[in-house]
Amino acid sequence: MQGIGNWGVPWLYSFITPTDQADDVMKTALYALASLEVNPQWEYRQLQINGQANQVIMQDFQHNMAAIRADYEKRSAALESQSESWDRIIRGVDLTTDPVDGKQREVPMGTGGSHWINGVGDIITSPTQPGANYRKLNTVQ
Repeated sequence: MQGIGNWGVPWLYSFITPTDQADDVMKTALYALASLEVNPQWEYRQLQINGQANQVIMQDFQHNMAAIRADYEKRSAALESQSESWDRIIRGVDLTTDPVDGKQREVPMGTGGSHWINGVGDIITSPTQPGANYRKLNTVQ
């Protein structure tokens, strides 16, 4: 398997000259190349600048990936919620939450009205409170 990497040309020289002057120009270019000295402090500073630029690029990349991930999770949650709603409709149940203990329960949809629960766990669907010992369950939308 072939790897992925970066490559570059650190030094690239060329010249345009009349053919009869090519030898002299080549000697001059080679002399210039042979006498070139890179200042180590400059090279070190350039590496620092490159590193800082790479950090900014990486931070930007991570920020964008986090935004994409958050959008994906939001869309996935919306799709899951929609699927769960359709599933409950097909099965003929409502999802409710008990305001006292916070427990969620699936209860039969019934013929309309609210869902009520008593202390023993009996659930009744009625437009009005069926008795003093019943409390209303909240329907989750």
